[in-house]
Amino acid sequence: MQDMYATRFAELKKQNSLEWARIFLESKSETERRDALRGINVHGHSEEQKYNRIGLEDSSLLVRDTAVFFLRGGDQKEFVSKLIKVMATDLSPKVRSSAAVSLSSWYTDGGNDVIQDEAPIVQNMELMLTGLSDPETQWFVVNSFGANPSGPKPLTCRMAKEVRGRVRKALEDVAVEASGYVREHINEALKNTRRCKGE
Repeated sequence: MQDMYATRFAELKKQNSLEWARIFLESKSETERRDALRGINVHGHSEEQKYNRIGLEDSSLLVRDTAVFFLRGGDQKEFVSKLIKVMATDLSPKVRSSAAVSLSSWYTDGGNDVIQDEAPIVQNMELMLTGLSDPETQWFVVNSFGANPSGPKPLTCRMAKEVRGRVRKALEDVAVEASGYVREHINEALKNTRRCKGE
């Protein structure tokens, strides 16, 4: 009896996944597309990341924001690079902020035992520095640059010395304009970056 229920549940889940994918691709309504993309992700469609990548290009900020929230991947370089691009270039402040939050979470989540690769950030440094200058994303970029490190060593300490120097200079430049908690946050990143071995 239990096997029968499990089989039927799997069939319904597959039907729902196919329906959500159809709605996502065909609907003219941005709320329907957003809700379909949520359904695709929450209920584990086998190609959810494919739909999230499509969602990043959607005309609706609701859909792009949902895609950014759920975007994940086995290929860290690909999905981190996509988050950085959205954070630096999307027209919507909300979507840019959501991308920055996802990016920051990836690099600062204390529960993450995997040492995160700094290469996607180094390869997209111009876009990261754009995010550092944007009030909507600045806090989260500062997190990624060392204000809230995961593990014993901030991400910037794993960068080449010349790249780390560039990050430090950019942090010093934005600290001049900042005030209050934001300035303290930037100063925390600078302090952590200056502690890197070899500085």
